[in-house]
Amino acid sequence: MHLPGLSELPCAARVRQLVSQCALVACELALDELPQMPTRWAPPGWSLRQALPPARYEKVRRMMRKSFGIDMALFDHLPPLALISLLPRQVLDIEGRALDEELWQMARAMGKSCVGLETAAEQAAELLEVPLDLQVRELMRIARNPSAFRRRLRKRRQLYLEGRIQMLYRLVRKESGRARKTIIDARNERMAARAWPLMQRQPVFIAVGAAHLPGHKGLLRLFKHRGARLQPLPWHDGG
Repeated sequence: MHLPGLSELPCAARVRQLVSQCALVACELALDELPQMPTRWAPPGWSLRQALPPARYEKVRRMMRKSFGIDMALFDHLPPLALISLLPRQVLDIEGRALDEELWQMARAMGKSCVGLETAAEQAAELLEVPLDLQVRELMRIARNPSAFRRRLRKRRQLYLEGRIQMLYRLVRKESGRARKTIIDARNERMAARAWPLMQRQPVFIAVGAAHLPGHKGLLRLFKHRGARLQPLPWHDGG
């Protein structure tokens, strides 16, 4: 979903057509809830500044500012994964609305009902299920080698634009490591449980990150086990 917008999708025209034919659009998060995201997610008394020795903290802060134009001190009381989630916008030069934001606004303009399959509070809480020491290490790894991180993100985007979703899923699964069960598998179960009743009542356009679709515990399999009949559509308009 971390793309500069709908226009970059090879199937942009088909997406617009399908959204117009559905009664409801469901995204991972109701984007109207974004202002409700908490300003402090970490446990009381925890801060990134305290989690690192002073000299190392300042070094990582300088590296993050130099590489991504982000002052780490502004996110001191957030789990490091919250900060890391902002980096794709910097790396991929997303200046306007990202793809999920654009889909949401397009659906609203069409008069469609829009819902989130998760709440802002749930997304905040699940970040804390990933041990904070692992999150700190991942942030330091990115700061030490920002070029490798940029290459990983650009590879993900290229795989997405080429429609190679299985390969993208395997890449994200490998990179997620021990956090996979929290940030992918558990969320898939929750989103499937909430999407399925909606799908029984009306045509629904569901927009989630591509890594949530494939795999043994992916949304496609979870929907199929609930009785859905799946039919893939061409990835390119006119295909």
